[in-house]
Amino acid sequence: MKIIAGIVLILFLGVIGGVVIVTTGVFNVSAMYEDPAAIHWVIDNVRHYSIKRRAETVIVPDLDGREIIASGASAYSDMCAGCHGAPGKNPFVGAGDMNPPPPSLAELVTSREPGELFWAIKNGIRMTGMPAWGKTHSDEEIWQLVGFVEQLPSLSAAEYGMMLSEAAQDGHTHDHEGDETGHLTSEDDHHQHGGRNH
Repeated sequence: MKIIAGIVLILFLGVIGGVVIVTTGVFNVSAMYEDPAAIHWVIDNVRHYSIKRRAETVIVPDLDGREIIASGASAYSDMCAGCHGAPGKNPFVGAGDMNPPPPSLAELVTSREPGELFWAIKNGIRMTGMPAWGKTHSDEEIWQLVGFVEQLPSLSAAEYGMMLSEAAQDGHTHDHEGDETGHLTSEDDHHQHGGRNH
């Protein structure tokens, strides 16, 4: 009986503590605040294993086709390069000041399975600034992105530029114009983040 009473007391104190944290403003929401290393470890591992678990049932298609990668390069340039950078191009000013900052995908992709990349791109990640692209893009378009992202570790700036040129010539451009769907126009897209082009 004492054990049950102890558990109830701990739960009660936990609820009270949670209410105090929420209502007193003691929790610092500033993006300039650096969490302790232990908090970073917890958040990183929760995110990693959450994605890993949900990606287990994802069926990965063939991603080696040249057209898939070319279309993915165009989409990456429009959707991802601003925050994550691209071969020969730095992220927009301010990306590194986000908390947490967007990772370098050229480094991240080496330790992630294609299904995990697909899940993260499609569903987004809470409290990181990573949007859920699955709300506005088809699975096919997201797989094209994954196919391209997997090329990043070995891709030079010149090769990246050639891919974008080929995509434009072959009609594999990623078009964000279309106000009726709620997408940004190309002009508006280039004026995000303080007026700097991505």
